[in-house]
Amino acid sequence: MAHLRRKFDEALKAQKHPTGRAKEALDMIGKLYHIEAMARKKALPDDLTEIERIHQWRQEKSRPILDALHAWLVKNQKEVMPQSLIGKAIAYAIGQWLYIYRYIDDGR
Repeated sequence: MAHLRRKFDEALKAQKHPTGRAKEALDMIGKLYHIEAMARKKALPDDLTEIERIHQWRQEKSRPILDALHAWLVKNQKEVMPQSLIGKAIAYAIGQWLYIYRYIDDGR
């Protein structure tokens, strides 16, 4: 996720105004980072291990954001220049999607 975030951060820094597509992507990625931080702080139910709890948390909280991010990537890929920094960031994210999405399937 850090590599993905870095690509969008580079695209944002290249823009004259800190708004637009790169900011939208970074906001969604920021929500995922926040969910991870919250998952580590959440109290453990008696019947779940920490790994099980984090897995459940990711399924409930992160999956909808990841699904929205993927839909956003696909939509915006058609609307940007492929060789622009945002175009490259989107292409990278789509190319790595299988690996990006995989982390919610585990609690480790």
